[in-house]
This record gives sequence, C-alpha cells and structure tokens, in this order.
Amino acid sequence: MNESGLFYRALPTKTLRIRGDECKGGMKSKDRITASFCVNLEGDFEPMLIIGKSGKPRCFRNLSKQHLPIEWEHNKKAWMMGDIFGRWVETFNSRMRLQGRHVLLFIDNAPSHPKELGLSNVKIIFLPANTTSKLQPLDQGIIAAIKKNYRRRLLQAVLLRMEKGRTFPN
Repeated sequence: MNESGLFYRALPTKTLRIRGDECKGGMKSKDRITASFCVNLEGDFEPMLIIGKSGKPRCFRNLSKQHLPIEWEHNKKAWMMGDIFGRWVETFNSRMRLQGRHVLLFIDNAPSHPKELGLSNVKIIFLPANTTSKLQPLDQGIIAAIKKNYRRRLLQAVLLRMEKGRTFPN
C-alpha cells in the first residue's frame, strides 16, 4: 500500500512540439487529491482510497459515497492522516476477515501510518527509512503509470472540449 499526491487539474508544463519550450499563459492548478493504492502480488487492486478537501464535492452531488467504486475521505489539505489510515486499514482488515484471508501489508513508515492497530487478519510490515523507493513495488512504476494514464485522459478531455469550442475546466 502506498499513497501519492495528484494535482488533478494540472496540465503539462512542456510541449511536445518544440523540444525544451515551456507552455506559456495561465497558472498551474494546485487542486490536489491524495490517492492511496493497494495491490497484491497477482496485480489485483483493492478499492482506491481518495482523499480530497471537500466532504461532498459538487461532482458527487447526486451520488452516495457508498455507491462509489472508491473510498472517499477528506480533510483540509487532502493529505493522508493517522485517523484516515486507521479507518482504511480497519476496513481492509474486515474485508480480509470476511474472505478468510491473512495478509501482510507492506507500507512506508510515514508519520501518518500508526504503528499499533491490533488487527486480526492483517500484519503490517513497515519498510525501513530511506529504502521505500527501492523496496516499495508501487514506487517501481505502478503509480507513475497510473498518473501518466490519468494525465493522457485529462489531455484527451481538454482537446475534445476545445474541438467543440468549449473551455476547460469549467
């Protein structure tokens, strides 16, 4: 399990047209979420935990959080916090207990990851300091690939809106 920040409205700062040229005009978006990924050795992902700034964003106005394919949490800065991590790992432990599975959860030793949680079906292994980028499988390209795919889809949406004569984002 690992989390990563995503500036979800940020467009590229460089162009592909002329190598080395930077995009001009406009400010970089600082709208941020934290995405938390959990995957097993077979490549099966657990439902993604997304942490935003709003308890009920406008895009969810007609939806119930229980019907989303993700788990949604929020706080002022959209960061992982100890209480959010605790709730997530308790939910994960409950799912593993219902499936009759006992699992090891490898995670970095960030301050937002409490050490003592008393879980029945999940044993947490904290990675040593300053080794996460070498030992954490999600840091070996999985998160980077997901972010690149997201950015590609964002650019496709922007180009489609531009072709229709609309601005993006609204």
